Amino acid sequence: MTDEPETEGTASGLDLEVIRELSRECSWTLAEFTEFYLSGTGKQLDRLREAIAAGDADEVRRLAHGSVGSSASARVESMAALFREMEVAAGAGRLEEAAGMLDRARLTFSEVTALLNDALAS
Repeated sequence: MTDEPETEGTASGLDLEVIRELSRECSWTLAEFTEFYLSGTGKQLDRLREAIAAGDADEVRRLAHGSVGSSASARVESMAALFREMEVAAGAGRLEEAAGMLDRARLTFSEVTALLNDALAS
């Protein structure tokens, strides 16, 4: 057993068929969905970095909590799991641990970005 978040569908926990279905249910194209999720999540990662650098555990917890919801709603489970862990760590005042999770979240976000962009290209 590892400390890595559970994933389904791909190494990044991204199931493109589920995301395609979700975008259809929302009357969005896959491109619109991708832009919305990637833009918002990218900004949240930047805000989390700033809050961690400032030593603001409450802000890290708040931002991570919001990011759990948006990633879970978008069915990007790998990101939701990382944000959930970050929220818990920040709530306990463990900002060094949250910073490590942010590094993992950035790496996972890069993988998710590549997968969504590949899906758009196909």
